[in-house]
Amino acid sequence: MIDIDRYNRDKAYVQSVHSRLERAWNKLEEWKRACSDVSLTAQSPDGEVTLTVNDHGTITFIELAEGTTQRHTNLTLERLINETLLIAQGAANEEVAELDGEIGPGDFLVAFDEGLAESELKDVR
Repeated sequence: MIDIDRYNRDKAYVQSVHSRLERAWNKLEEWKRACSDVSLTAQSPDGEVTLTVNDHGTITFIELAEGTTQRHTNLTLERLINETLLIAQGAANEEVAELDGEIGPGDFLVAFDEGLAESELKDVR
């Protein structure tokens, strides 16, 4: 014989867990969208190099001022690009850290835990 009360409690619990997982997933997607919008541009102190990086610190755009390749050796240009890249990556990391403060891993857990108390099975015998 089927214990309909227990079945209904289990069904409600499963629906609650599904809802909580969906909230956590939505929070994760919100965070991923916010991170994907990160785009930071930095310019070398002399204005010779301008570059943009994404949230992963990957160069998405680079521009050299007119005549830069004639004014620099390959080594000095490499150093200038790398120094500018570090500035841009540092700024991108700061922005992602700010996003983590606004929407971070803790928020995923909070989104999942919302409603946990109401959804716990009261009588599982």
